[in-house]
Amino acid sequence: MSKKDEEGKPTIEITKFPIKDLSSPNCPSNDSEGFLFLEVPDINSLLYLGGSSTENFGLYLFNIINSSWSKSELKGDILPLMQYFAGWYDPPYLFIHGGKSLQDNKSLKETYLIDISSMTTHKIFTIEEPSSRYGHSAVKNNDKQAYIFGGCNIGKKNERYLNDLHKMEYKNISVITENSNINGASWIVNIQTKGEKPPGRKGYSMQYIEWINSLIIYGGELKDNKINDDSIYLFNIDEKEYTKINIKENNLIGFRAYNTMHYNDTDNKIYIIGGVDNNKEVLNDIVEIDMNNKEDIKMQKIEATGNELLNKRYGHKGCNIFFNGDNENELLYHVFIFGGKKNENEYHDN
Repeated sequence: MSKKDEEGKPTIEITKFPIKDLSSPNCPSNDSEGFLFLEVPDINSLLYLGGSSTENFGLYLFNIINSSWSKSELKGDILPLMQYFAGWYDPPYLFIHGGKSLQDNKSLKETYLIDISSMTTHKIFTIEEPSSRYGHSAVKNNDKQAYIFGGCNIGKKNERYLNDLHKMEYKNISVITENSNINGASWIVNIQTKGEKPPGRKGYSMQYIEWINSLIIYGGELKDNKINDDSIYLFNIDEKEYTKINIKENNLIGFRAYNTMHYNDTDNKIYIIGGVDNNKEVLNDIVEIDMNNKEDIKMQKIEATGNELLNKRYGHKGCNIFFNGDNENELLYHVFIFGGKKNENEYHDN
């Protein structure tokens, strides 16, 4: 993703993507937070769902080829109005779990599947399921499995910050046409783990790293709304074991939450973008983390170049897309950043 300038310093080019008809009702609201934003590569699109805007709640697709938004009409089971839920896309299905209700401010525990090919929503019923939560994340591996970690449960008196780990398996998933039920999906809840488990948190980042078959967890808001953990946690899926990595020297990511994290599997590097730190300062930096040697993780700040600079933001979302380069056999790694807040009262545009 990063390049070298004439002095050999790493740089990333920032470009504001041209979007048609921003005022159209086909565009999602820009004054929203807690939405889902994912790549849908099989139809050359980015997907936006949910968020804090009740008026414009829905599923939107951004077509990368013609730079335009469209709003999809969902059929089937009705999704609750919600934000801060977890989700992942495995063609042609979008899976979502949990979230915070916009109607009664309660945390949710339901799991839904949306068939993007038909825009049909199905509620998934399983024998076991994770407890209600919001502010958590989900990642999938390449074996029809997905993991969710942590989040926050809204209790009667206070919020409970979670650090449990759950896995959904859906290798043989199918839709029963007669009653619209889902077969072949099941949750394995409360995975028993070894090692030093991350403290409970919400608003953190999580990615799957294939070459070491591990989850990486970083940042977030911990108990009492504190942003006070700058460690990186690796969870080895084969060993079911956490490893806490303390960056003693040159820790450039520091304490932060509500940032984005992007993993480029072509060079095993992770990019941390923006967020808010423990002093409530909103950030716009880009930090590259080299994961090629997990015993000696190296970091460096990346300078942004181009005709647009990345404004300070938190609560934004991002996703990765590979495009053909000048050479049709060359795939270039791109990150799309969308939305986010400038401060407690102001949002960035679309």
